[in-house]
Amino acid sequence: MNNANTILPNMLEWAVTRAGHDYQAYLEEHDNVRKWALGEKKPTLKQLEDFAHTLHVPLGYLFLAEPPREEMPIPMFRRVNDKLNIDIYDTVNIIRDRQEWLRQYLIQENGEELSFVAIHNQNANSTDVCATMRQVLNLPIDWATKLASTEEALNKLAGVMEERGVIVNFNSIVGTNSHRTLSVEDCRGFALADKYAPFIFINSKDAKAAQLFTLAHEFAHLLIGYSAGLGDLEMEHTPATERLCDAVAAEFLMPKALFDILWRTYHGDFSGISRKSKISRYAVARCAKDYGYISAQEYWQYYHQWQQEPQKPKKGTGGDFYINTIRRMSRTFLLYVNSALSSNQILHTEAYRLTGLKGDTYRKVFNSQYIYG
Repeated sequence: MNNANTILPNMLEWAVTRAGHDYQAYLEEHDNVRKWALGEKKPTLKQLEDFAHTLHVPLGYLFLAEPPREEMPIPMFRRVNDKLNIDIYDTVNIIRDRQEWLRQYLIQENGEELSFVAIHNQNANSTDVCATMRQVLNLPIDWATKLASTEEALNKLAGVMEERGVIVNFNSIVGTNSHRTLSVEDCRGFALADKYAPFIFINSKDAKAAQLFTLAHEFAHLLIGYSAGLGDLEMEHTPATERLCDAVAAEFLMPKALFDILWRTYHGDFSGISRKSKISRYAVARCAKDYGYISAQEYWQYYHQWQQEPQKPKKGTGGDFYINTIRRMSRTFLLYVNSALSSNQILHTEAYRLTGLKGDTYRKVFNSQYIYG
């Protein structure tokens, strides 16, 4: 490490570019940082703390002689996969930290392993994996068609998964930092497989139908015991594991027997089938391709055509703070943390660290009408 408040120029450049900025442009806009880089001035500790906070870099890293090697803890399949996205990187590490804590807590509380995690492997047949998914979740093939909206279907599926021991997070920001949003293109969701504490993360900024498909896709990841995530990766050549999990999700949400009925009922109208089944037009078209109703060429024609359509602006007022907070971390996870706190197994500082909530905010969340269902 260097002497106090002495930051090497290469570390300044690393911190700036790591956060996605153009280094020269950043120096032109921040004269103090330019002077630090040229050695004309030394930063104060407070200035360095502010600099590190702004760029989302651990303060101690700035004093290193060389940048640390940072890699995504899990495979993250997305279109631009050659550059570390620090927002996704930090999000995955936040969830991994919670998972490790919960794993140890459940083992200490004599919790049992979940038999369905890694019950298959990556070479499994999608039909077999889907059959296991139906058995574990115990939902009839037409369960979603009986619900009024895609949001109801999404909440139903997530609720059943939580009942089986999976922690499901719906969030679109890094932790509780509303200034750091996660783009759908970079992260639709990810799964962290574990026999005691499996976690699924879903980007709540995505369309509801897309979230529903991603949720089923990530549960398939748990069944094959493979931790991974995905962003916008709908293209002709995808990794084998992602094709497997896509096939499982499609078959689970739209089994052929049900699709045959809906195809006849709606005369091949993708939008009508989408509304009834609660899955997106893209997923409907994929099923039509997989079940032999349209060719692969037709599927890609529809896909690229829909991609060119103008996106409808999303409505939203931000929602209720307590509901959003509980969905971001999972009611189940929050109750585990509060149980550990109440039984003096962890301190308040640990509870605050795990949840990102502090003091009055923490107490208000657990005193809200939503926390106990």
